[in-house]
Amino acid sequence: MIATLAKGLTGSESLASRSVMSPPIEGSIAAWHRSTVPNLNIDGGVGLPASERKDLPVVLLPLLKECGTGAQNIAEAVYSLQQASLEFRIVVVTDADYFKQLRSYGWAISHIEGEATYTGGSWRDYARLEMNRIIEAFSCVMVISVSEQGISGLSWKQLVQLTKLPIELANTSGHSPTGSLVSSHSSWRGWLNRVPSGTSQHTVQDEDAKWSMEITRQPLSSMVYVQLRIGEDEVSLPDGIAPSGWNVVRINSPYRSTVGSGECLRGVLAVFDGLSLANTGIVDCAHHAGLGLDSLPSTVIRTNGICAADEEQAYMRALARWSSM
Repeated sequence: MIATLAKGLTGSESLASRSVMSPPIEGSIAAWHRSTVPNLNIDGGVGLPASERKDLPVVLLPLLKECGTGAQNIAEAVYSLQQASLEFRIVVVTDADYFKQLRSYGWAISHIEGEATYTGGSWRDYARLEMNRIIEAFSCVMVISVSEQGISGLSWKQLVQLTKLPIELANTSGHSPTGSLVSSHSSWRGWLNRVPSGTSQHTVQDEDAKWSMEITRQPLSSMVYVQLRIGEDEVSLPDGIAPSGWNVVRINSPYRSTVGSGECLRGVLAVFDGLSLANTGIVDCAHHAGLGLDSLPSTVIRTNGICAADEEQAYMRALARWSSM
């Protein structure tokens, strides 16, 4: 079956579900010398001696929306390490409204435009360019690698080495288990490619809209069927889709009056990027108008009530696209 020929490979040129931090953005600890630090006497943290601030290395902490509810744990872990050593300054880059939460740490904060309002092309490229600009401006020696799960093990180890502390400190940035059966996310980025096989429940708080979804992932499938429900529309899952080996995503959108075309398109593109190879599959929605779905790639079949012809056409488009890659 064509749906399994690509053996579970996913991704597309749009990178709509890819974390801004993948691949990692790096500063250079090895290349840092005190003489290279620019004359930017930023506080970079409560408690740092004013006489030594401009001689301390600068570390970039990206606290983007894709960190979700993990942002607070990440900030607390970094702050604790900074206060234990007083050996580095922090510059935060964020696309979220974290100013109030971060004010007590005394860190410098650079705010970048959020994905929902950015109109200059690829927001991911823009965000990475802004981070590189900050690295250069502040001569950052490292960029802390973060995600919803907290600070990566390697990044934490490098940060501890920077402190010069004689002991190993535990990484406290990870989430504590909550027992919830639903995974909550604050962005469409950074998590879809990690969805486990089987059926799982998720919510995404994207700007003012909250989306809920059920994802059934097949370990060897590179095609996706998206069933998009708008408001109170009741749509049953078509027979034969789940057993055929497709990844199946049932999205419950907010009421139609609260759904912007950009929000809907951004979510659907992320799902196809994270769960299909080269945007191959079907989106099934009773009301396409005004949702921006006309802008989906030609490899995505748009339908209102799937039929055998739709499935066959999706197979053929997928085969043609994959064979050209």
